[in-house]
Amino acid sequence: MTSLASASQILGNEPWTPTPFLPALILGNRLGLELWLKREDCTPVGSFKLRGALVAMERLRDQIPDAGIWVASAGNFGLAVAVAGARHGVRVTVVVPKGATPSKVERIRLAGADVTEYGDDFDEAKDFARSGASRAVAAFWEDGAVPELATGAATMAAEMLDQSGSWDCVLVPVGNGSLIKGVASVFKDRSPDTHVVGLVASGAPAMHQAMTGGAWNERANISTLADGLAVRVPITGIVKELEPS
Repeated sequence: MTSLASASQILGNEPWTPTPFLPALILGNRLGLELWLKREDCTPVGSFKLRGALVAMERLRDQIPDAGIWVASAGNFGLAVAVAGARHGVRVTVVVPKGATPSKVERIRLAGADVTEYGDDFDEAKDFARSGASRAVAAFWEDGAVPELATGAATMAAEMLDQSGSWDCVLVPVGNGSLIKGVASVFKDRSPDTHVVGLVASGAPAMHQAMTGGAWNERANISTLADGLAVRVPITGIVKELEPS
């Protein structure tokens, strides 16, 4: 598994790192606290996903078959892997669910990836991508299951602690789990007193249910504007690595 130091070195020469870390003054004043925002929307793809994609592509390049990589994505992950693949000359196929945001789909195509639309939601698209990769003898990268993706995300937390080593609480959105896995691992090691809180969309509660030992319905309808958090089927491997407190 790629170390945090190695991931930070890979991303260290990127012109967009570290991303801005800015105070949210108006909202913080209303809440009566000091609130800061890590501006991952300032990456070239508009999300933190590029961190993990670049780290994974750098470290796993020699293991990728000639047929390339298949991924499933609501948009951000697919775009990140497409950009990283183009940089390394790797063919990327992205399966997006029907109804995915058109602008995100177009950006994935413009980045050089092949795009297939399948399924009514992200998890149906993921099943299709997994089987498609098998038929094509390609690699399948599941967001949340490839360790390098979480290590890439962890560099964001390292940047936060490099700016200030004292944070009471960190709020992290939870989709497939790479982000919170990476962020939590860094704070556990370097700032164990910081409380890391995962935020799950109320209309897509499967990851919360899985992480708290509850039952989840893999056929449940998903209802959330946050398409990156619209998880219906939890990734059990990453759930086991996260211990809510």
